[in-house]
Amino acid sequence: RRRKDTMEQVMAKVKVGQLRTQKRREEEELDRLRNLRYHVRLRNRQNNSAETIQRYYRGHIGRRAAGLWREHTLRKQASHALYLACSTTISRHWRGYKGRQDAEELRREMAEFILAMRQVDLDAKRGAIRNQKRKKNGGQMYFHRNSSNR
Repeated sequence: RRRKDTMEQVMAKVKVGQLRTQKRREEEELDRLRNLRYHVRLRNRQNNSAETIQRYYRGHIGRRAAGLWREHTLRKQASHALYLACSTTISRHWRGYKGRQDAEELRREMAEFILAMRQVDLDAKRGAIRNQKRKKNGGQMYFHRNSSNR
């Protein structure tokens, strides 16, 4: 019987040891899970932090690019306005130059026309004077002495 009691005591101790081992393994498993959860949360926080930093940086780069694009567009608009102003000024000067040339040409033509009209009037007056002289001389032409018709 003693052996049986000893065996029962040993078995009871073994059972207690097994329970302790099982309890320790369960606690280790819980600690491992807690540690794993902690590291997952830490990694998620780090990833979220990295994503936040990246998001802010991308926003910064986008705003900077938009500012540069706006500046580029304003420069382009200013350059176009300058181009239009210059082309308008050049056209204005050219039209003035051509207008002065045309006016000079018109004045010259007008002077030639007036001269031609005066010449016609003068010729008409000379013709009228000759006719009056012919009537006075009886239809004969008036000749100078030095002329070759003697």
